[in-house]
Amino acid sequence: EISIPAQVLPVVNARDTLEEAWTKSRRLEEISEVFNKAKPGQGTNIANPVPNLPSILAENEKTFDLIRQALTQTHVRPRVAGAPNGVDYGRERLSQLGRLMALKANYQLDSGKPNSALATAVDTMQMAEKTAQNGNILARSVSFRTEQYAREVLWRLVDRVDSKSARSAIDRLVELDANRSPLSTNMREQMVVEQAHLLTLFKRWDWRTQVYDRTLSMYDSENIEALKQLGGYSALLRTSKRNLMAEFTQAMEQQIARAGSVPTVGESVGPWTYGTLGGAIAPNLNTWRFANLGRSIVQNRMLVVELALRAYYLDNGRYPTSLVQLQPSYLKSLPRDPFRPAEPLTYALTSKGPLVYSVGPDGIDQGGRAIKRDRGADPVEPILQPHSTGDIVARINKD
Repeated sequence: EISIPAQVLPVVNARDTLEEAWTKSRRLEEISEVFNKAKPGQGTNIANPVPNLPSILAENEKTFDLIRQALTQTHVRPRVAGAPNGVDYGRERLSQLGRLMALKANYQLDSGKPNSALATAVDTMQMAEKTAQNGNILARSVSFRTEQYAREVLWRLVDRVDSKSARSAIDRLVELDANRSPLSTNMREQMVVEQAHLLTLFKRWDWRTQVYDRTLSMYDSENIEALKQLGGYSALLRTSKRNLMAEFTQAMEQQIARAGSVPTVGESVGPWTYGTLGGAIAPNLNTWRFANLGRSIVQNRMLVVELALRAYYLDNGRYPTSLVQLQPSYLKSLPRDPFRPAEPLTYALTSKGPLVYSVGPDGIDQGGRAIKRDRGADPVEPILQPHSTGDIVARINKD
């Protein structure tokens, strides 16, 4: 009953160009070695020294040319229906390219070229969005991680770029925000890939065992617990392929319907409804959606405001008393707070300088009191969590 739509790949596809860029790349394993040595709480390691980085960058000029070329092309990721969880194994290659680009931007900044670094970092942001277009949630995950690499550099250079470069970057970042590929698109692609994989498993005589083992090995602990509460393998013995596929599709459609928004104040960000076996084997997007989508949007918009403040200061010798003064010369419209969509991000000019912040997931304006990491929390996890109280403050709560 399930029809898997065929994909039409563009003749000139950014995905292919980025694959070529990876093929032409050199010495990425030396970069990966530094990243793999990351310690808890150490961030992305963009600012950590990479031995022989100048020579690595010089050997990758062709790679950088191809990446810039890909930014002008349409990006479609071919489906890999037979792979576990619909994984496209090119995602690690794209992640490596993101690291390389961010390291180039960081090197330019450390070499006294902040304006060049800004352009390269925004290129990295644009490449991140490209990698998510028409891909599943793993593609979007790579995109969020690459954006994080770029933002680490962007926060370092905000106070070092000139007005013209800041204005150019603002235009590009605003365009990226406006044209961001909807998360619902990634979720629908994930559904199609998962449906194809289920159909493949259904051809096996032991399909119930395959579905059960796959859920135990690939999904969140919440999925596993839900499956056990519903009866585990015994429950699978009592269901049919048709029922399981119908329940799975319904659960995914529910997630797709909610995927495009950041959770509102008071909205549950726990597991999706696991009342059916099909729901229990569906990927859980909810907490992931919050931690990545909300964090990425608010960080990018705060960067836009900070760059506008930088340009205004350079042009006028002072900071504005209100964000309204940035319109229309620096910002055509004021970036909205994703946790209070009817309002712009909050700004105050204090004795210590500009203060830019979002009210954060609790929706309460606490005057710029920054969110702090929970006591005893895993240092690898982002500070921003669904239950966080306080404001998300620019330059303090950086990813």
